[in-house]
Amino acid sequence: MDINASGDVAGLYVNSSQSSQSFLRTHDGTLTEFDPPDTTSGVYEGSMAFGINDAGAIVGSFNTTSQIPTKIVVAGYQRTPGGNIEPINFPGTVASDSSTYAACIDSGGEVAGYYFDSNSGQNAGFIQSSTGQFTAFVLPGATPQIGLGALSCRINATGNVAGLYFQGFVPFRSFLATADGTVTEIAAPGAGTTLNTGTLALDINASGVIVGGVVGTGSISHSFMRAADGTFTVFDPPGTGTGGSVAESINDSGSSPEAIPMRTMSSMDTFGRSMGPLRQ
Repeated sequence: MDINASGDVAGLYVNSSQSSQSFLRTHDGTLTEFDPPDTTSGVYEGSMAFGINDAGAIVGSFNTTSQIPTKIVVAGYQRTPGGNIEPINFPGTVASDSSTYAACIDSGGEVAGYYFDSNSGQNAGFIQSSTGQFTAFVLPGATPQIGLGALSCRINATGNVAGLYFQGFVPFRSFLATADGTVTEIAAPGAGTTLNTGTLALDINASGVIVGGVVGTGSISHSFMRAADGTFTVFDPPGTGTGGSVAESINDSGSSPEAIPMRTMSSMDTFGRSMGPLRQ
């Protein structure tokens, strides 16, 4: 799911019982499997590692009954480089039977993610500072409804977050959120406004350059790069077929090594990739 500057990888695998488990694979090939304490291990349960920073801190989410004994809920977690694991819960989510997903962590220890509020029926994004302070954000003009909300993807060294705002099935919407909670919608040239079209922001580097995919007529995706000043470049790598492409990551020198051919995409492809087997 994520790799840091040292080549350490954090991710997940699904076992034969259809339960997921987090792992860390260091650059020397050492593999460590782990789950936060009190992780449940039923079908479509378990834990998922989503992000790792250059210090080796890992964030993710897990299913647990430790917060509400009568119900399986989703909580976020942070694993220190030394292996200690602490839960991350957006304020009020435990008491209200809601869920927290920790999606990414920057070099300074700031965490970005999203939470489901069972009272409003809304998924909203959040940034947690290195001292534990939470700032929530919602895309301007969004309507609180079940299944709609902010799904943050990547955070850079200055605490800026680029991500996808899941807006049901029409259309894909993306955002840039700063550490103080200011949110700007990102709409790449050629983005459609109908079913399975729109803008998918997937990564941001330290300079604020954002990459992702833009889907227009025919649900064909093209890669894009958005400079820090808001200028867009839409492109496809050589040899791209009729399925199109999407740029999935960018490093701090501005290279985007993962502009890869894609099949025709759907909103549930992206939603499933972000949420995985964890139950809401």
